[in-house]
Amino acid sequence: MKSKANLIVLIFYSYLLIANTLAKEESKTFWLNDAPLEMVSFGSCELDGYLYLHGGHKGKAHTYSKSHHENEFFRIKLQPKSDWEKLENGTPAQGYAMVTYKGRVFKVGGSQATNEPEEPHNLHSIDEIESYDPKKNKWTLYGKLPEPRSSHEAVVIGDILYVFGGWDFGNGREEWLGCLSADLSKKKLRWKKLQEMPADRRAFSITHDDQHIFVIGGMDDEGTLNDFDIYDTKTKEWSRGPALPSKGSLKGFGSAAGYINGSVYVSDASEGIHRYDVAQEKWYASKKLKKARFFHRIASFKSDLYVIGGTSMKTGPVKSIEKLSFNNKPNARSGMLDGKNWPGFRGDGSSLTLARNLPSIWEDEDIKWSHQLEGYGQSSPVVFNNKIFITEVIGESKEKLGIHCLDLKTGKKVWSKLFDNKNLQKVSNYISKGSPTPCVDEYGVYCFFETGLLIALSHEGNILWKRSVTEEYGAFEGNHGVGTSLVQSSGHIVLLIDHSAEGYLLKIDKKTGKNSWKKNREKRVSWSTPVIDTTILPNRIIISSNGVVEAINLEDGNQIWAFDGVQKNTIPSATLAGDVILVGSSEKPSSIALPRNKKGLLSKEQVRWTAESATSSMSSPLVIDGKVYYVNRAGVVSCNDIKTGKKFWDHRLPSSCWATPVGVDGLVYFFCKEGSTVIMKNDSGEPKEVFRNKLDIKGPVYGVAVVHNMIIMRTGSRLFSLMN
Repeated sequence: MKSKANLIVLIFYSYLLIANTLAKEESKTFWLNDAPLEMVSFGSCELDGYLYLHGGHKGKAHTYSKSHHENEFFRIKLQPKSDWEKLENGTPAQGYAMVTYKGRVFKVGGSQATNEPEEPHNLHSIDEIESYDPKKNKWTLYGKLPEPRSSHEAVVIGDILYVFGGWDFGNGREEWLGCLSADLSKKKLRWKKLQEMPADRRAFSITHDDQHIFVIGGMDDEGTLNDFDIYDTKTKEWSRGPALPSKGSLKGFGSAAGYINGSVYVSDASEGIHRYDVAQEKWYASKKLKKARFFHRIASFKSDLYVIGGTSMKTGPVKSIEKLSFNNKPNARSGMLDGKNWPGFRGDGSSLTLARNLPSIWEDEDIKWSHQLEGYGQSSPVVFNNKIFITEVIGESKEKLGIHCLDLKTGKKVWSKLFDNKNLQKVSNYISKGSPTPCVDEYGVYCFFETGLLIALSHEGNILWKRSVTEEYGAFEGNHGVGTSLVQSSGHIVLLIDHSAEGYLLKIDKKTGKNSWKKNREKRVSWSTPVIDTTILPNRIIISSNGVVEAINLEDGNQIWAFDGVQKNTIPSATLAGDVILVGSSEKPSSIALPRNKKGLLSKEQVRWTAESATSSMSSPLVIDGKVYYVNRAGVVSCNDIKTGKKFWDHRLPSSCWATPVGVDGLVYFFCKEGSTVIMKNDSGEPKEVFRNKLDIKGPVYGVAVVHNMIIMRTGSRLFSLMN
């Protein structure tokens, strides 16, 4: 190492020696104030709801001997919090990585001193990989690294163990090490060298999603780093992101990182938490810790981060654990739309929004603007950044397909794009007509038509990519066409095709339009739209479709669980709510609640409940504050208990609803097919109509978009706005 780096390390440890004599950390506001071991250069991980901690270094900084290894191993249940359990110790070490795979904990490499305290230290990197079996409470030697390594990091994605960075220290050399991977599903570890990181580093932090590995900060030969590098496990290439916005000379040295729901969270040596939005590729200031620390760890569990141990520049070793919640728990209000945008089918798939100041009383004269369409469409409008995007089919045989962009406030056309359609379909009242709803994000609008056209346009109307799935995979079979809509994650769109022939499920890259994967499906006629669940790992696609409800791994397309005891669930989408999934069906015994996080084929005994006297014909179940709303074919609303499925009350609307009702600010908006809107109080006591409005319109209300101050309704050939 160069003298500059050594000087920084010496200064750092000098601070720690002084800090050991200072005041103890504050005793309040911590999830856990006194862990049973000293946590510096240690290992931690979460496995099956338990937090595992294995000690690293203890005692004064910059002192190494076999007595200075905190060789203790504990675990604690996270929710609900239990007492600490003392476990069998692994090999004494510090500066190692700790990961999990298929129910086991792995310690990877590290450094070790075997000298007595009074002897010159012989701290050196080691190459062992140990495996801990919680069922047997036993450590075993699993394998070895190609060479000794410490001050590195590791993650597991799928079956692959990735080991990045660090160095070989104290074995007759001080040498930076690169990146390796090995398949843990194989009987013997076979190591592969990967593309080198953009910078050599040690004492950095690492986290990952289902495809990318995020490497943050650390130190190289020139000093401390704020570098932020991303490794794509699919392309096997590195890219450099925007630098960590850490202040001070330590930068991202000794940082810790975790990942939740599309964001990377990084804790540096300050109290601040930095959040990197993966989709937006931007850093934001997030929450603050009560206790600044570094050389610590972060464990992610559900929507919580546990910031663990480390050391403080002011107080020395930190034995507390702080829990930070990021409001992504799977419940009816998690991730609710903020009211600015309505980006897809049912908004974000929940039909819930925080939109403010919505109109509540109106007549025909209160329509602020109206836009007549040339053709016809059954899709819903979507809204992003004060623009509305809408689709339609034109002509007696759908000769043209239209995508239009309108100004949100005025309804004036911003641009229109018409595309010739070679896959002609005779229009009738018995076949879908421009039914799939598009989705939109900050990069573009993504549209699908029942003719097979799949296209992405920029917000300015420029074609980003275009393809025809019917030309690629064959015509859609069936008497009534295709009605499924696109759904989206941060980087992909998902398309489900269930029809009278072999179907398929596609995960498509938003930027390129190319398949990330394609999974064939058995013949099953359905018009329902999936929902993407990003609140648990692995992220999953929830499908309710003609006889089956299933969870599909968003990363690889493999089925996680399935339940095949339902009938007539051909139109409503599933609804996510707390720890259950609500299934809507036009048959009473099939309107059920299923457990959200299971594996394999679910049995009938695992059904949480069946809704009492409730069905969903066209609209999907709406869940808000412990209540489930269903609308049947006759236009009867059923309000049921989310915990038991028991009915609170029934109420008859003027007609049924094609569009799913919308929940906002303690009210539920029911948009009836014939133009009435009934606004009811979200109340389990009795049905309470707050307002009832009627518009003189032609044709059913197919879809709506709800944003601040405004409701946009869509009939077959007309789009109009009600505005406060």
